[in-house]
Amino acid sequence: MDKINPLSLITDSDPIPEAVMDVSGWFLTETMAISSASEDAQYIGWYLAQGWQRQADTIETTTTGQYWQWLDGSSPVDAAKHPSFATLGYDIFVRTEYFISGMITFRGRYFDITNTEKVHHLTRRRLQSEKVMQSLVTDFTKAYNEGREINDQRYDELVVLYDTMVDKTEDEINGLVETDDYYTGLMDTIAGLLPTDFAAYEDDVDGLLDDWGDAAKARVNTQFDNQSSKVAQGLVDRGMYNSTVWTSTSTGVEDTRAQALLEIDEKIIELQLKLKDRIEELRVRMRLGVLDAYARLMDIKQKNALRPLEFRNQMLTLMLTFMERRTDDYPGLDGIANIAAQLGYADTPSTVATTA
Repeated sequence: MDKINPLSLITDSDPIPEAVMDVSGWFLTETMAISSASEDAQYIGWYLAQGWQRQADTIETTTTGQYWQWLDGSSPVDAAKHPSFATLGYDIFVRTEYFISGMITFRGRYFDITNTEKVHHLTRRRLQSEKVMQSLVTDFTKAYNEGREINDQRYDELVVLYDTMVDKTEDEINGLVETDDYYTGLMDTIAGLLPTDFAAYEDDVDGLLDDWGDAAKARVNTQFDNQSSKVAQGLVDRGMYNSTVWTSTSTGVEDTRAQALLEIDEKIIELQLKLKDRIEELRVRMRLGVLDAYARLMDIKQKNALRPLEFRNQMLTLMLTFMERRTDDYPGLDGIANIAAQLGYADTPSTVATTA
């Protein structure tokens, strides 16, 4: 029997280890600053409901412009007469004026106009649904394609194994058919020898009874010849021998002789009939034996022709049944839609708590 080595037809597909997924890129930290004096301050509660968390408030001072101020508690008569902020900046401006009473020095400078207000700080850590969705779909598609590739490879290998098994089986069946042809020819030869063997037997027994009974007839004739001589001698001894007496006496002896010889002939005929019946019986049995041998030969040929065919077809049926059972699953759009809905991609962004 030709061996089948399955390991030579199968590829060992080891699972591919997956790296630990870094999910930090899925989240985005967002911040918001709301002035207590702005209109948005009234919506802080709504922001908190949307996942925002309050951080420590701060006090912020903003500069809205500059104003001029004379120092030392005095100002010249023409108080507006001073350089522009673009020229002077925050430096002290000195102006000297002369009066009757003497010289007076005035000093002045620019100061900032400031606005101080409380600022509310909000922060949140938001899950980026689109990025998560894309990452999951990418990983899912990759794993799905790898799984389908391995399944298709395994399917092809199994089909090759089935094909190899069918091929090897057909080789073995063909070998058995050749052996059956040898035995079929042998049986055909034996069946052909039966008439020859019978003819040889018929030739051997033919003529065996041709000379059978000759010795018995000779013995009878000798017996009755002696008896006739004895009767004649007795007639002579008694002086009764003459043609009339002898004819009458010898007739009785010859009738008895003829009766004895007839019995022998009947036995010969009976034996010949038995022999012919035996030969005819053997001839009929020989012919029935030849017919039975050829009937068995035809039965063997039919079985040897059908059984390998049925076995081969059974192997192919198993292979086709296996191939028919193959099913390949495909991802549905509803599954991706469910993922999107669970991630909140369709409505509001998903948020997680952040540390203060």
